[in-house]
Amino acid sequence: MGKFVVLMIGYMLCNFGQYCYYLIMMISIMNTVEYNELKFGSRDEGIITSLRPFITKLGGAIIVAVTSSAYILLGVTDYTNQISELEQQCNQNLITEASKLSQIDAVLSHVTNQQAMGLLIFMSIVPGILMLLSYFLYKKHYKLDEEEYDRICKELGKTE
Repeated sequence: MGKFVVLMIGYMLCNFGQYCYYLIMMISIMNTVEYNELKFGSRDEGIITSLRPFITKLGGAIIVAVTSSAYILLGVTDYTNQISELEQQCNQNLITEASKLSQIDAVLSHVTNQQAMGLLIFMSIVPGILMLLSYFLYKKHYKLDEEEYDRICKELGKTE
């Protein structure tokens, strides 16, 4: 039960951080419109704002790749396939609910501690590390803070 609590807390924290990250990213992307106008002479809001959905889809694809890799590496798909087959057999009334549950327990009893720990690491620690990496990249490479944004707006003759 302790591992489950750690997993849930890690998942909740990562999701909270992810939503905050997307909000900050959207604001940061929108602020680059004026920077682009100052640097290149055109605003290009459409192109700049289309980056957010692209980045979100790219992030989703990376999540699927990492998750699939973790499942394959840890052998999780073997267990999920067996459980899925038992669920289908129960739905087709080929086995009883009690039989299904006992067979699922038997399948889960073959899960090793290394597999459980590996899954816990991939579901809580790896996302946290990647979020920290994203934060550090953002802090290092994104130089458009409020003062710089105000300076750019003044230079462009805007009073935003």
